[in-house]
Amino acid sequence: MEPSILLLDEPLSNLDAALRKEMQVELKRIHDQLRVTTVFVTPQPGRSARHVGPDCRHEGGKIIRIDVPSELYHDPRSKFVCTFLGEANLFEGKVIEMSGSTAKVQSGDLVLKALLRAPVSPGSASLWR
Repeated sequence: MEPSILLLDEPLSNLDAALRKEMQVELKRIHDQLRVTTVFVTPQPGRSARHVGPDCRHEGGKIIRIDVPSELYHDPRSKFVCTFLGEANLFEGKVIEMSGSTAKVQSGDLVLKALLRAPVSPGSASLWR
């Protein structure tokens, strides 16, 4: 068989921790050897981050983000993606001032400084982590 796509639907879900680590290495070896597009499905945060290639996050049947795991982690762009990936510190607030890539954010009684990847307009509401 020479499939054009290999679907792995929760292949590690019923394995103990030691066997799961061993199988992750084996799955990567198989992927590298076969050079076939592989869809790795898991509801477990971080489990897919050990694999190469783009990562897709969906919520309620809609794709909300596709990117490489490191970008999803460092720039989640949504509360769902941020909290799915593990522990998160979320602050809701409004940008009150921008200076270069640094924003002052009003969150309740707190004024926080946030380093942003892209500038936003004062008055913008967002989630910060």
